[in-house]
Amino acid sequence: MDITKLSRNMAKTVGENLGYTEEETDLLRFGFEIIIGEGLKLAVLIAIALIYDILPEMLSVIITFFTFRFISGGAHSSSHEGCLVITTLFFTGIALVSSNCSSVPGTLLVIAFIISAVAITLWAPAENKNRPIKPEKREKLKILSYILLVVWVLGVSITTYFPIFESEVIFASALAVILQAFILSPAGFRLMEYTDVIIKGKGGENNA
Repeated sequence: MDITKLSRNMAKTVGENLGYTEEETDLLRFGFEIIIGEGLKLAVLIAIALIYDILPEMLSVIITFFTFRFISGGAHSSSHEGCLVITTLFFTGIALVSSNCSSVPGTLLVIAFIISAVAITLWAPAENKNRPIKPEKREKLKILSYILLVVWVLGVSITTYFPIFESEVIFASALAVILQAFILSPAGFRLMEYTDVIIKGKGGENNA
């Protein structure tokens, strides 16, 4: 399914019926792309989680990763297919690994915190062509990224000693933080580029 083409056709139909300008129609097209693309991705992840009985772990990965990503940014595939493939592989892998972990080593939380803190210091907020960042907002987003990381590590530390969530859920959340740190890095951007080359035969974006 070509999500871009479908979204363009939907936007064109709605825009013509409502008398939208070309700019308004393009904005509508972008909205349809986000809704359809993210909806499909979520449906695939939930379906896989239900099949393999890893729904709590998968939800932990989804919530943790996209919360950090919303603030700190990161690499993004230039194609919906590439984004779906990378997200499905990484998220499913993390959820499956976490489902077999009956405890959360304290060292894992420390490692996740250190790796994420270094990534935020060096690269956050990391913009991509789908989400340009205004210069005046960069410092604010970096500070918010640090705050979110501190809140996260305090939260998971508390839930480790007071079993509010299962260990598998906390383990998945820690791995999701490490994954987001990787997506902030130049290596994460190169991975997206290679994925785009393989899937669509064209380069993605550089972390410039």
